Amino acid sequence: MFFEGALRAAGLGFDYEAFSVRVAEGELPQLLGKLDALPPARIVAMRRAALRVRDYFVYKDMFNPSRDNRAALLSEGRRGQYAFLLLALALEDRARSLGKLPRARPEDTHRHAQMLDTQAADAGVRVAVEEA
Repeated sequence: MFFEGALRAAGLGFDYEAFSVRVAEGELPQLLGKLDALPPARIVAMRRAALRVRDYFVYKDMFNPSRDNRAALLSEGRRGQYAFLLLALALEDRARSLGKLPRARPEDTHRHAQMLDTQAADAGVRVAVEEA
C-alpha cells in the first residue's frame, strides 16, 4: 500500500489495518459480506482512524500545481498536515533505521507529535464522529 508503514513510523501509532479492510482479488465477490460482518464498534474505530490520516494522502500546498485546487484543499482538513509532511517524517525514520541518522530520542518523538499535531487531530476526530 502507498505509505505502508509510514503512518506508524512518523509517530501516528497505527497503520492501514486501523482504517482499512484488505481483500484479495479472488475474495471480491464476498466483499459486501465481509463489510457487513464488521462490528459497529470496529466501523467507528476505523472511521476515527481514517479521519486522523486523511490529510496525509493529499498534497495540498505548493506541491499541488493547480492554484484553484490548492486553495480548495488548504481550506479543508487540518492546517499544515499533508502528504509531504508524512513522507518527510517517514524518510527520517528510515534514515535512522539505516544508521544514517542517530537513534530517535524522546525529544524526537515529541517533535513528531507536535508536527503531526496529534492532540488537535484527536479533538477534531471526536467532533467529526459525534456529528455523524
